[in-house]
Amino acid sequence: MTHSEMSDFIAESPNDAGIRFPSHEYSIPSKTQPAYADSPSPCPCPSTAKWRKSPMMEEYLLCMGIWSWALLYSAYCFYQTSQRLLPRYLDYSDVHRVDWLSDLEGIDLHRDHGDTEWTFWKISIVKVFTLQSLRVAVRHGVAGRWSSTFGTVNPAINRLIVLAADMACCWCLIGLPGLLYHLLLTGLFFVVGLSKRKILVWALAFFIELGRYFVPVEQYLIVGDGIFDRYLLGMTTYYLLLRSISFACDYSDQPLGTTVGTEEQLLEQFVLVLEYQFFLPLYFLGPHLDYNAFCLKNAPSGRAIDWRFAVRIGVSVVAAVLMVEFFSLFLYPFSARYDREMLERMSLWSLAGCGYVLGQFFQLKYIALFGMFGFFSILNGINWSPLPVCVAWVHRYSLMWQHFDHGLYVFLKRNLHIPLIRTRIPFTHISISPVLSSFACYAFVFNWHARHNHIAIWVGTNWITLLLEKIIYSKVQDERLRALLNAPVLIASMVSNMCFLGDSTNFGWQLLKRILLGNTLINVLGVLIFFYSASFGGALLQQWKYPKVQRARNIHVS
Repeated sequence: MTHSEMSDFIAESPNDAGIRFPSHEYSIPSKTQPAYADSPSPCPCPSTAKWRKSPMMEEYLLCMGIWSWALLYSAYCFYQTSQRLLPRYLDYSDVHRVDWLSDLEGIDLHRDHGDTEWTFWKISIVKVFTLQSLRVAVRHGVAGRWSSTFGTVNPAINRLIVLAADMACCWCLIGLPGLLYHLLLTGLFFVVGLSKRKILVWALAFFIELGRYFVPVEQYLIVGDGIFDRYLLGMTTYYLLLRSISFACDYSDQPLGTTVGTEEQLLEQFVLVLEYQFFLPLYFLGPHLDYNAFCLKNAPSGRAIDWRFAVRIGVSVVAAVLMVEFFSLFLYPFSARYDREMLERMSLWSLAGCGYVLGQFFQLKYIALFGMFGFFSILNGINWSPLPVCVAWVHRYSLMWQHFDHGLYVFLKRNLHIPLIRTRIPFTHISISPVLSSFACYAFVFNWHARHNHIAIWVGTNWITLLLEKIIYSKVQDERLRALLNAPVLIASMVSNMCFLGDSTNFGWQLLKRILLGNTLINVLGVLIFFYSASFGGALLQQWKYPKVQRARNIHVS
């Protein structure tokens, strides 16, 4: 497939193997134009005004009302079940040293501690916030104002000061062994990246992951002895490997840094890679930012902060934290997901409500985490903070993959999906199909989430259902028939997603058993009606929501 054929295929396909890639964002970069240039991107969806005049507007609104009622009623049923079965929650003292639900002193309320990741970040917030604030102070107060105090100073010195502050903060977080380990990985990918051979980059990544699977070196590098120290080193290593692959692939295609020709240029390029790898705001978790995007967005020291954008992200973070902390006093989905007997005793409405509440808590958690680190990125001159979309309005899981973790989506699209489609099978003129290319992306996601059985079910089912979704939305033109055919696909995607959110196969199995195996035909038809309403009404909601999401993605660094 030639480049022109590839561009035509992308522009015409509404969904490529289940993952939607808008044509303006999926164009093949030229050798002269940056692949990550920030430019306004038109929304590929029809205008909202067209939908306002649609003769089916009443039907759209009716379906949206039915689906909204179903979500709220299921959440209410789960709330009643949570309160009624409180004494049944198990003790989880081997990890938290507290019960699943802790009593609040002086108040007849309980708090859910079943989400270990959220508990970790609450414990670490003071240390993380202090180090992030120190980094901002160094960048703006020391490096950025150095010239005004001591006269003209080489900007390279300012960069080295900020880089030293980054690495010192990383040392405080993961210890000297972990920092040296990350420097070793950075050096290996830097050397391989200079070869400009992507196959060598992915081969190195494969063998490193293979070695980490058989020889878990991280457990020997942990400074502390707790589960949270292990989590922090593992998570930072995953994102460092992501950035390492991103640098090597971007440098192979179109380097925006220094073209290495001399020893001085080689050293300058390596310093730029170190700045990218150990950029503190994005060192912990995400959202991921590609190497070329970092080079384009990285503002000089002392540059004015986009306070309007920073305040908007900061307000979103505070609102998400308050909502999680407040609703965790009344709803306990993270604790309930591990109690097999409790799940078996729940009604279908309560079980569905537990899944819906899990999704909402998961979304709010990552709005808080991605937003917090994005907020500090803005304060350090990089306007990059794509927040996850609300899972309640997504009626197609291809949109979920595209808009929840947008950084990971862009990484997979640019560094794995596109290169594989361009690749021809050896000794033939046949290109690798988009179906196999998307399978490679989902295999990467499976490895990214630690290769558990429930992750395999979640990833595999999503790959199949999104292929079916592609067929439905590319071949069927009638909106009602689309929604009808997409309803069972949406059910299957939702059930598999419960394996991921439930952290085991049990939650998804209980939901599937309750919907199909242990249900009457009338109730099954009722479930299909609800998901038909979600598919049909969600098409209208997407026209209102999608342009807002796209504008949030197109943040200019000016």
